[in-house]
Amino acid sequence: MARPRKPHKQTHGPSETLSRPAVVRAYERECRRLARRLRKMREARGLTQEQAAEAIGLHPKHMPRLENGKHSVSLLTLTAVATAYKVPLVKLFDDSKIEDVAGRVRRTPMTRRSQRKPQT
Repeated sequence: MARPRKPHKQTHGPSETLSRPAVVRAYERECRRLARRLRKMREARGLTQEQAAEAIGLHPKHMPRLENGKHSVSLLTLTAVATAYKVPLVKLFDDSKIEDVAGRVRRTPMTRRSQRKPQT
């Protein structure tokens, strides 16, 4: 029989990272960027959200949460995504290009909307 654990004593104060507006804005921006990247990788493989969830090992209701960028994603989940998509973990954060199943390269926009040239 396992012994019950003693409550952990907090030896330091609470984190201040979420009280810093610049950090919060950067965090939210990166969550959205990662979510877009995950969605594009899934679509490039021709998978539905349900098929991707099955391959990753998630319940299908979690895929929209993963791809909307409004929820934190654990390292464990990101590792499962990378394994299911057969890419190194670092590729989930690389915005330079996305290869579809046929090996074609799809460029992703890296400029802000305000910096884009108007289409004629």
